[in-house]
Amino acid sequence: FAEVPRWDPLVRLSLNLSAVQLCSADLSEKVLRALERAGVGPERLQVEVTETALFADFVTAKRNLASLREAGVMIVLDDFGAGYASIGYLREFQFDQIKLDGALVTAALDNADGERLLGAVISLCRGIGAPIVAEHIESERHLDMLRKLGCTLGQGFWLQPPLPAADLPLHNQRWYRDRGIALTGAWVDKDQGLVFTTNTGDPINPSNLRQRSFAPLLKRAGLPHMRFHD
Repeated sequence: FAEVPRWDPLVRLSLNLSAVQLCSADLSEKVLRALERAGVGPERLQVEVTETALFADFVTAKRNLASLREAGVMIVLDDFGAGYASIGYLREFQFDQIKLDGALVTAALDNADGERLLGAVISLCRGIGAPIVAEHIESERHLDMLRKLGCTLGQGFWLQPPLPAADLPLHNQRWYRDRGIALTGAWVDKDQGLVFTTNTGDPINPSNLRQRSFAPLLKRAGLPHMRFHD
């Protein structure tokens, strides 16, 4: 946590929780205290949990995640489709994002049954209103397939290999510059998070942020047309 204040304000720390950690009775209190000691706002953290971890102690896991989410921490379901794949718990938990297991993506390439299964899982996630991220995008063919199925967020070495947090702002500037994209405005929407408008007319939602604390950052950047939706 100590390094996070030195990062770009748009970069969020991602923390994977094991079943033992998630089912510890005082997990949420420990995490929030650690954030406070480091001077890091809860909106700078996202925690990722797997299906298997949730079922180790359903009641305690639900209580911990609800407490963290209420404080402003982003809750992500990781590797969806790799474990029990129960639809029931999707009604019990509120996830800010769902990451599809990479095996689903890999199996869908050149396999009609696998592609139909992946498409059904994407439709299910969209039905509950949670943003979907596809893992293991390792080629342009993976990306094209996922776009066709309606998945617009992804991660994988083909998109971007890991890089130090300090290099991210420069990387993002180069990415937009090389594509002739310039930021023209911004707003914060309670459902979509932080959204930039561009000279191409396409909205950019870089990290699904929900917190108003980023308003001063945008003001300093000189981005006009800010508005808030309550």
